[in-house]
Amino acid sequence: ACLFLTGICLITLLSAITSLAQLHVTEDLRGRVMSIFMLAFRGGMPLGNLVSGYLAARFSPSTALLAGSVLLGSSAIAFLVSGSPIKRL
Repeated sequence: ACLFLTGICLITLLSAITSLAQLHVTEDLRGRVMSIFMLAFRGGMPLGNLVSGYLAARFSPSTALLAGSVLLGSSAIAFLVSGSPIKRL
């Protein structure tokens, strides 16, 4: 049941992010922006999974999760501290 709810939340999040990216881009740049967006999200996730799998096999699954959590948390804090105009979205 928890995985089912997590899947629903993930699909909702991805559709919301995709909609925001399309709504805040001018008509003539939408195709280019969406291609880079898809490359980053659809291409970046498998690479991250590959690195996480390597770390889990080399060390332990908990170490891989900890490393991913520290990386994600530090990048989120860096985004919140920065003066990025994307935060207004």
